[in-house]
Amino acid sequence: VHLEILRRITDANQFRLKSDQRMVPSRRSIYREIARLSPCEVMVARYGKRRADMAFRVSVTGPVTTRALERVMMDHTPSDLIFVDDNSMLPLGRPTITTALDEYTRCPMGFYAGFEPPSCLAVMRCLKSAILPKTYLSHLFPSVKNRWECYGLPELVVVDNPPEFHSRHFELACLQIGCDIQYAKVLVPWYKGKIERFLKTWNHDLMHGSPGTTFSNILERDDYDAGKHAVVLLSTFREILHKWIVDVYMQTPHRGIQDIPVHRWGSETTGL
Repeated sequence: VHLEILRRITDANQFRLKSDQRMVPSRRSIYREIARLSPCEVMVARYGKRRADMAFRVSVTGPVTTRALERVMMDHTPSDLIFVDDNSMLPLGRPTITTALDEYTRCPMGFYAGFEPPSCLAVMRCLKSAILPKTYLSHLFPSVKNRWECYGLPELVVVDNPPEFHSRHFELACLQIGCDIQYAKVLVPWYKGKIERFLKTWNHDLMHGSPGTTFSNILERDDYDAGKHAVVLLSTFREILHKWIVDVYMQTPHRGIQDIPVHRWGSETTGL
């Protein structure tokens, strides 16, 4: 900043009389003037408005919901764990998990995990999982103690802007069931902050402590060979995932709603 001010004053003084030359402020004076500015204004100048909005968004909140199924958010996330095939025992890679989360109750409505890239098919299967009752739970995963009773037709589905969410098939499916689609604003992460936080908790609590984890970033991974240490079977992962959702996450007090997700869902659906 000091060098830039020096350059500008030097350029301006070339066209001024010697008696009207501008003085070059000291570096200390410049620092003192910058310190008088608001931190937000300084961050906007240095890093841009988006960075400043993320750092100083104390009063910025997402839409407020008042009932279950009023606003259901959907998003993709790559799993932070490499899984092994049940038959060949070879590493399969990291599946992409598409999840639907009810914003008011913070209850996961459904999910789909696949090894293909995010697609319209994954979105449709996740939507189907969110709408239909989870009657398969006791039969396929007897170790799950509680029931997953979160299902139903959402009034509004909030999604991001990748092509699979703009597909004609997805739009027609939502039209047929009477569900509106709302696309989140670009570069506004807090608009879908609740599902972003859920996916982060999902990966951190469920996968980062297991062998074969890829962690969230390369600094945490260091020289750990995730493929070499992968031992979790795909079938085991599906059972663990259901158990974590139904018996752990939905039964744990949530600070965001000051309640237990399954209790809030039960109180909402009971009154309907």
